Amino acid sequence: MRFEKYHGLGNDFIILNIEDVRGRNLSELGKKVCHRNFGIGADGMIVFERNDRGIVMNFYNADGTTAPMCGNGIRCFTHYMKNNGLFSGDSVSIQTGAGEMRVTITEGTEFMVRVNMGRPIFEGSAIPIREEAQEYIEKEIEVDGEKIKVSSLFMGTTHTVIFVDDLKGVDVEKLGPKIEKYELYPVGTNVNFCEVKSSQEVHVTTWERGAGMTLACGTGACAAAVIGNKLGRLEKDTKVVVPGGEMYIEVEEDVFMTGPSVKIAEGEFLL
Repeated sequence: MRFEKYHGLGNDFIILNIEDVRGRNLSELGKKVCHRNFGIGADGMIVFERNDRGIVMNFYNADGTTAPMCGNGIRCFTHYMKNNGLFSGDSVSIQTGAGEMRVTITEGTEFMVRVNMGRPIFEGSAIPIREEAQEYIEKEIEVDGEKIKVSSLFMGTTHTVIFVDDLKGVDVEKLGPKIEKYELYPVGTNVNFCEVKSSQEVHVTTWERGAGMTLACGTGACAAAVIGNKLGRLEKDTKVVVPGGEMYIEVEEDVFMTGPSVKIAEGEFLL
């Protein structure tokens, strides 16, 4: 199986063409190739497909579960397609589990992609959460006896945003998985711990559902910017700093994300 590996701010992905793996169990393949000891190693696997819907991005977490969308992943997917001549020009529409996403390659020294991430959804049934609510913003939950204010939304996938005074004081690897699997969330949730530095800058560390702690999460950066703006903590145009680098989020009716992609390697994986 031919593959290429890319990263977006340290969030890394194995990308391949469906024609090389058609008929195989892709969830099992995702677990196998993403394993950092027995496979290639990655946070997720992305499979390119072209059908009557157009270009389709199929995303698998490192644990083999599927996700409707991945912000860093779609930038890397765009880079993969451009490198392999799978679309012409600088803009293309991609079908994802979260709907159609329009991506545009922007000029610069790095390979940068601006993505229309669509509109955030706040309704409880769409997030989803096990509570009837028009929105679930700044609500208290209790984890290990500690009360935590959370805000949840669907931003391409399920996200929960938590604002803290100091990221360094948060044990993300302990708290993240407990909130990911908290009883409120029937399908789990990504968890974003956010420290506001100014009205135009927020630092975010994400515990990613199905992958664990990652260096960057694009949809998580969007979720943090959206909730921060909704609460009056952030302006509409925000720099989001993650452990792997920086991306830029614009909050309008739709949310736009701009960030880099880097090709790391290519080769053959023995099936």
